[in-house]
Amino acid sequence: ANLVGGRGDLDVACRDGYVSVIFPEKPAFVYGVYNDEKELSAAKARNLKNAKFLLADARRLPLLDRSVDACVSLETIEHFVEQDEFLKEIKRVVRPDGVVIISTPDKDVNMKMGVYHGRGHGGHEHPGEMPLEKFKELVARHFSEPKYYGQLFLKEEPRFLHKLVNFIKRLDFLHLRRIFSKKIRDKLNVSARLVEDDFGVKPLVGKAAQVIVVCVNGK
Repeated sequence: ANLVGGRGDLDVACRDGYVSVIFPEKPAFVYGVYNDEKELSAAKARNLKNAKFLLADARRLPLLDRSVDACVSLETIEHFVEQDEFLKEIKRVVRPDGVVIISTPDKDVNMKMGVYHGRGHGGHEHPGEMPLEKFKELVARHFSEPKYYGQLFLKEEPRFLHKLVNFIKRLDFLHLRRIFSKKIRDKLNVSARLVEDDFGVKPLVGKAAQVIVVCVNGK
């Protein structure tokens, strides 16, 4: 909220509008874009006076060139492989010197913790999930002045037991572990014990499960 708030802001992959509500109310107008009518209906039900929610694909944004001052897109880019096209669209609709904020999981860190699954991730496809260095290369092709932040920093490297449990979890394609109670699953979830307890956003100085980049639409 401290980084956005121009004449118009954009929330790409807004789902039920939970991010849109934190945008400054004045003078910003918020556009929310999502590709699922049910989720979009929930966003519209918030009845935000300064927001308009649009049914569309993130790779084909229904906005005019240079029509917003800021774009936020959280955990979106890993859901498809046409990532250059997606960033070109964001670049197209954001005004020069506008702010772009994107977050995505770090594939390497998440695989260490055992939360990455080859064809799916928490019930959603992640064909475009990538390690940090590849994400940085991708961002550099489109935007200038990137500043990287992280959430859920690793507080220790996974030991052999962690890796063994995570390997077994990845073999569970049918998700049979769901038949166990949440209490038992939490006890076996070594991933949660490997990261810091808080969800604070901090400068990226170590390995983080979630990476956030803040950049300028300057190139």
